[in-house]
Amino acid sequence: MVDVIGGGPVAPSAGFITLSDLKDYLAITGTENDQTLQLIVDGVNAAILSAIGRPFWSQQFTEYLSGSGFTTNIYTRNFPLTAVDSIEVNGGLGAWETVPSSSYTITSTEEDPRNVGEIFTGCLVWPKGHNNIRITYTAGYTEPPADLKLAALQFANEMWNLQKDGGKNLQSEKLGDWSYTLMDSRENESLLSARQAIERYKVIL
Repeated sequence: MVDVIGGGPVAPSAGFITLSDLKDYLAITGTENDQTLQLIVDGVNAAILSAIGRPFWSQQFTEYLSGSGFTTNIYTRNFPLTAVDSIEVNGGLGAWETVPSSSYTITSTEEDPRNVGEIFTGCLVWPKGHNNIRITYTAGYTEPPADLKLAALQFANEMWNLQKDGGKNLQSEKLGDWSYTLMDSRENESLLSARQAIERYKVIL
């Protein structure tokens, strides 16, 4: 059982890509299409975050875990784990005792999808109990990973081409549905690598 309390995300105001990123990618220098391009950028940023399906940008969490009584490692619900502020253990008498930071090791603090939030104690076994381990930590990304930024640009490029070729009139209230449909579609093989990049950041339940 895991209970999680999250703080407010510290996200780049731009999301995965900006209007400037997309214009550079498309080699567009004029401003006459900026409104349409900004709609595409906003839609793609929102669609990718929704597809990932978990808190993504860096923020602080307080999480309650249940000790098994025999394991020496625990995993935070959110990742990548970049810092641990405190770990406390409740021995069953209602009092929380702080675990010294010298008693555990964070396996990785890199902003990388391979960082799955492991905290390893070596010899200390986490005591058995229900929600008897309280961790306050920071997890998430402060900048968009390069592969997700490229995926966002690839999806945005495809939307731009569809808008031009199909004569679609982009409207903000319809953009979300269009973005999600394009991201879920398996018909466009050119977007396969972009979809695979997004899959690497999803939660596996």
